[in-house]
Amino acid sequence: GAIVYLRKIFEMVTVQTADSMGIEYPKYEGGNPKNFSALLEKVDAECSIIPIEFSKNGKRLFKELSNVVHGDFDEELGLKKFEPLHRLVIGILENVRNKEEFKDAKKALGWPEEDEVS
Repeated sequence: GAIVYLRKIFEMVTVQTADSMGIEYPKYEGGNPKNFSALLEKVDAECSIIPIEFSKNGKRLFKELSNVVHGDFDEELGLKKFEPLHRLVIGILENVRNKEEFKDAKKALGWPEEDEVS
């Protein structure tokens, strides 16, 4: 059951980042993205929410979470995978938080945005 929450957190941070960046994506009536993989690609391309250490495997992380959630693994394997999956999802949260904190710190120091020439 805990892996369901990990997947939900991954989805929520991706959607919240897309919304805060103004990234458009097709949604179901309830607001959920119709194609999460496509949304993840867009968000990561623009905001790099997946840590560089596993950025080539961002979709794979979602697939692993989904496989456990949809019963493609037995409970024992799901339990074995929980800790590593948990760590990777926490890595995404830390990455998003760090980006915001770094942005705020640079702003407080009066540093120019990356787009600007100093």
